[in-house]
Parts: sequence; C-alpha cells; structure tokens
Amino acid sequence: MDLLSYLLDNYGYNEPIFPEDLRNKMMGKDTTLRQNLKRLTDREQIIRFDKGIYFIPRPDSLLKKKSLSVNKIIKKKYLYKEDQLIGYRTGLAFANDLQLTTQTPGMIEIITNKETNIKRVVNLKNRRVILRKPRITVTENNYKLLQVLDLLTNYDKYSEKPLESAKQRIIDYLAPGDMDQQEIQACIQSYPQKTKLALYESGLWDELTRR
Repeated sequence: MDLLSYLLDNYGYNEPIFPEDLRNKMMGKDTTLRQNLKRLTDREQIIRFDKGIYFIPRPDSLLKKKSLSVNKIIKKKYLYKEDQLIGYRTGLAFANDLQLTTQTPGMIEIITNKETNIKRVVNLKNRRVILRKPRITVTENNYKLLQVLDLLTNYDKYSEKPLESAKQRIIDYLAPGDMDQQEIQACIQSYPQKTKLALYESGLWDELTRR
C-alpha cells in the first residue's frame, strides 16, 4: 500500500496527520517518510499546514485556500491518544464554557499528559497555545474534577461571577461522576492549600464527599 492510500484509509480528509505518529505506525526510515511526504505535498495531494502537521484536502471543496481546524489539531495532538483521553482545556476557555465570564480567550490553555514542562507556548499558525503538564495523570474519570480544581486555584482571574453563584453550575458539570473517594482525594491533594480552602468554603467539598 502506498503512503497516500494508507493516509486516506487511516485519516481521511481534513484530519491532522503528524509524521511522529506515522513513524510509530509504519515501517521504514525517517528519510523515506520525509521524502514521501514532500512528494505528496509537491503534488498537492496533501497540504503542509504547519511544521509537523499535514492533512489531505477534500477534493470537492469549493474553497480555493485549503485549511485545517486548529481545534482538530489540539484535540488529536494534546487531548486524545487514539481513543484515550489524555488532556483537557483549562483557564479562560473553561470559565467561558461554564458561562462564568464573557471574555474570549486570546490563547488556548491545555493540560496534557504529553507535556513535561510546567509551561510551554506553541504556535499553530496564528494561534498561541499554552501547554502545561498535569499535577496528576489525566484520565477520562478525573478530567472534569481537575478542570474545576484548576478553576478554583485561580478563580478570581478567570471568573466574573462570585463562587457562590457559580457553585450549582460547577456541581451540575461534575455530575454524574464515576470517581471513588480515593481518586477524588488523590486529585485534591495534588493542589495547593488555597484550592482546598476554596473547596471547603464554597461547599463543593461536601458535594464531592457525598458521592
């Protein structure tokens, strides 16, 4: 099977393709892979979106300038590894999702198991993305609680509403949950004292311990 057929079968159209993933899945030398990607790019069968990011443009697209969704790139590169969740959005974007602020984030903040730095900024075309390593390994079970704990850690920075009025919205977001008390405690203990204090004072601690 040639490379283009493999990419079509495994990725399809307008989906991010990362050479690093191809190296892990396909046999062959790095130099051969680079040459094949360049050949397909020169023929405009694939498009190089940015360094280390390619995609196959949909042939029936009416748009002259083919592009790729930055959100798709973030999801595939930092939020999921195949079907396993490994990261989540945090910061102003999460506060916006909960309707706690009307501010639109200028940068996207991501916590991901793939990151080893406390903070690193990457550029995806004209979008700046802040990557942070997690305080505790991110899983499908715990990511919502971790999002809330991040929010509580810097609540005044991200929210325009008092915590008391946001409490029910946070509770609704966390429910239903499949975490047991041991998992909940492991998450909470990885955060600073001010986060724990916000949990107690808001009454969210009581909600979590009732589970």
